[in-house]
Amino acid sequence: MINRIVTEPVIPWMYDVAQLTQLYQQILSAIPRYLAIYSTAYTYTKEITFFLEHLHHLDVARKDMPFSVDDVDFLVCLILQASDENWFRRRDHDRLYQSKVLNKHLRDYAWQLHQKHSRLLVVRLDLYYSKAAQIHIGINDVYQHLDLIKQEKYTNHAIFEHLVGHIWRIEQATDRGYHLHMAYYFLGSKHQNDWYMAKQIGELWLKVTDNLGTYHNCNTPEEKEKYLKKGILGVGMIHRDNSIQIDNAINAIAYLARPDKKDQYLRIKPRNRREFGKGITP
Repeated sequence: MINRIVTEPVIPWMYDVAQLTQLYQQILSAIPRYLAIYSTAYTYTKEITFFLEHLHHLDVARKDMPFSVDDVDFLVCLILQASDENWFRRRDHDRLYQSKVLNKHLRDYAWQLHQKHSRLLVVRLDLYYSKAAQIHIGINDVYQHLDLIKQEKYTNHAIFEHLVGHIWRIEQATDRGYHLHMAYYFLGSKHQNDWYMAKQIGELWLKVTDNLGTYHNCNTPEEKEKYLKKGILGVGMIHRDNSIQIDNAINAIAYLARPDKKDQYLRIKPRNRREFGKGITP
C-alpha cells in the first residue's frame, strides 16, 4: 500500500471519483489492521515501521472510532514526504545488498562443506502451507514449526544421524504466503537415496504442522532430470573431485538468497529471530 501511494501519487485530479474513493477506502480499512498487528515483540520492515509510527499522530487512543478522510490525507502527505528521504529511496537497494551478502555466505559455507567431504548427498526441499491453511498461519506459527523440525536433527537419528550441514531460510510471498527453503548435507558414504531422504523430511514437515503443510521435493527423479537437461543438476550425490558438480551444488544452494527474489522478504518477524540459519562452518 505504501509503495502504491509513492508510485501512484494521490493527486485528486489524476483520479476519477470511483478510483479515489476505492484508494481511500483501502487505506482506511488498512489502518485498524496495522494497529492490530503492532507489538514491541516484533520487528517490521522500514515501510511498515514508518507507517505504524505515524499512525500515532492520529491519536490511536480513539482507534475504536472511525478514521476520517482527513486522517488519510494526513497519512498520504507524510508518506509522500518520506518518499523523498534517503532511507526510503534506498530501501530496495539495501535489501538487494543484504541478499548479495547472504548469497556469498551461503556459497562460502557450501564450498567449505564440499571441500571437507569427498562425497555429500545434497537434499533440497521447499516447505509450504496449504492454500486453506495460509490465512490461519501467523509468523509465530512459522517459527514454532521451524523450531520443531530443527529439533528433529537431534532426536530423529534414523534420518539425521549422518547430517553434516544444513541451511534454512524463511520467506513470504504473495501467492504462497510464508514458506521455508531447506538444504541438508549428508555423508555420501552413509546415504545414497536422496529422493527418499527428502521425502522423509517432507513427511516430518507434515507431522510438525499437523498436516497444515505441504512440501516440494527437489530430489525426485523428475526434478533431477529437468536440472540435468539444463546442465545445472546440483542436488543428489556430489563429488569433491567433480568441479562441475560442485559449482552446480553451490549455485543450487545460493538460490535461497538469490538477489532478484526482491518481493519475498519477511514483512514482520519476532524480535531477535533470524530469517536465515545454517550449521557450524567446517
